[in-house]
Amino acid sequence: LFMLSMLFQFDKEQQSAHHERVSIALPPFRHLVLLNSAYVDILQSDSDSALYLDTTTEAVMPVFELKGDTLELSWPNQDANWGRYIYSSNLKTVTVKNSRLHMRALASDSIWFFAEAGEIYINSNSEIDFIGLEMTLKSFASINGSTVKSVDAFVENSRAELQIEQIGELKAELQDSSALSTRKVLHTDVVSEPMSRYYSR
Repeated sequence: LFMLSMLFQFDKEQQSAHHERVSIALPPFRHLVLLNSAYVDILQSDSDSALYLDTTTEAVMPVFELKGDTLELSWPNQDANWGRYIYSSNLKTVTVKNSRLHMRALASDSIWFFAEAGEIYINSNSEIDFIGLEMTLKSFASINGSTVKSVDAFVENSRAELQIEQIGELKAELQDSSALSTRKVLHTDVVSEPMSRYYSR
């Protein structure tokens, strides 16, 4: 009877939990600038939109402005708020300023990431031709993937982990006590000042 009572209470709590999904259509954009945003997920799609999944009844949607084909967006966090998703159809550059970004299922011939006091997490099994990475102000990047033909990285006072199974060509410059780690790289051209470190395993 005790176990049945516990199961009934759990089911009741599950039914009473409220999940609100709110979405807004975004204008087409090729460049995204995240400003002072909490953990935001970017997913590839046929259209551009923002989706919010919340455990409360008040959804806090992003504040955004379109400048040409550049979308500047701020999506802060609040207590009990979670699930911030941006769907993009043709993304070419992402700038992360004092924000955290997560990207899944990346498929692109060429994409640039810029980070200023930001965090970038990328999980992808896609084959990508080129990834550009420019990091400053104690930023961090963790990029996972299968094959990337070419990576061009500038890392200043920051840390990058390229957990990519194979990079065809890596060109990198490390400054101001930075760190860069990679896995298999066929051709490497890394310039590093004495206080920075490059690791390849």
